[in-house]
Amino acid sequence: MAIVAFALATTACARIASPEGWASPVLGDGLLLAAHDDKLFALEAETLEPRWAFPSPEQRKDIKPIALYGTPAIGENTVFVPTYDGTLYALNAESGEVRWFAETDISLHEDDELLSLMRDSGCAQVLIGLESPTPGSLQGIELRNNWKGRWWPQYKEAIRRIQSHGIRVNGCFVIGLDGHGPEVFDDVYNFVLESELFDVQITVQTPFPGTPLYERLKREGRLLYDGHWNRCTLFDINYEPRGMTVAELRVGFRQLGQRLYAQELTKWRRENFNRKYLRPTFQREEESE
Repeated sequence: MAIVAFALATTACARIASPEGWASPVLGDGLLLAAHDDKLFALEAETLEPRWAFPSPEQRKDIKPIALYGTPAIGENTVFVPTYDGTLYALNAESGEVRWFAETDISLHEDDELLSLMRDSGCAQVLIGLESPTPGSLQGIELRNNWKGRWWPQYKEAIRRIQSHGIRVNGCFVIGLDGHGPEVFDDVYNFVLESELFDVQITVQTPFPGTPLYERLKREGRLLYDGHWNRCTLFDINYEPRGMTVAELRVGFRQLGQRLYAQELTKWRRENFNRKYLRPTFQREEESE
């Protein structure tokens, strides 16, 4: 308690430009967070009883003490902690355990042992490039093989198996592939519902200068802004789509985003994951202890 009081009292004297600087205290989700040099203390907001400290003695075996830099943030039962060396830690708000995120591919679902190890080590979410909800549009998007096209039949089952380990799947789709017509917007929306993805990311196909896609579209006369890097945002359209007009792609993409990220659907995706996948995972862990 004395350390926390000292940290709160001296926050006004923060030296945030140096490794010895203080991180400002923050109150949220029933927690009071206060940092002192290389440690973050979490206390119950009403009683000031300690809940956890980061890094714990066990965590220090793998985490080098680094001065905390900047105010922690709390959201969705996660505490985000920035440090002076540029690292951003994501911690479980209940326990202070480290959470982490990784990019991978759909074949991950075949390895139950790896998925269990990932979950036990704090993996909260994986990002997987699904690219398209329909198999025909996956043909030809890879130069030397048709790997994603071959895996497409297992997409939904793979998502289910990964999430059954309590790991969220963020499925990424590229809109405007040569095999996409105006129906792709409903196809993506329906796939998200049927697969029960926890999260979804959509971008517009973007030919970056110097890439094979860029060179192909240039040969075909389909580039709208040749050499304009400022148009390579993943959300601006810098080429002529094959299966729809530029206007159809632009309007359909915007409307799809409004549907996918609407408050009601976002709430359903999170509650469904917690009810169907996360809570059963916790129950299995408690029963095995």
